[in-house]
Amino acid sequence: MRVPFTGVGTALITPFTHDGSLDTAAISRLARRQVDAGVHVLVPCGTTGETPTLSVDEKRLIIELVVAEAKGRALVLAGAGGYDTKEVIHMAGVAKAAGADGLLSVRRGFRVGEWQEMARAAGIEGARVTVDFGCRIVLDAVKAA
Repeated sequence: MRVPFTGVGTALITPFTHDGSLDTAAISRLARRQVDAGVHVLVPCGTTGETPTLSVDEKRLIIELVVAEAKGRALVLAGAGGYDTKEVIHMAGVAKAAGADGLLSVRRGFRVGEWQEMARAAGIEGARVTVDFGCRIVLDAVKAA
């Protein structure tokens, strides 16, 4: 079943304590406040900000906390972007296991065709993988000439 992501969505910040660890209580409060205000989609670990500096375990915990607060009243679209395809695929599985309803993943660049050009220039096989939890997997590949 494909999940329709419609309505208002909020890309969530990640609160930290003074010692630099995750502020789990603040993460939960932030997610709950968004849901109580009528937000339809919560986006933890999105594409900007502190996400690249978080460990996989920290991302998993953040997603689990947000899912627990959403309690079916809002959808959770978890971020899983990155520069490494294997890492992105792994993080997609982590997000799904943590209860996310879907995945937000953007590639390194936003220019159409960039990944194909990079693969050809490097003389390697390149692949772009799009995965969503509706069981759709799109694989575009380029073979080096």
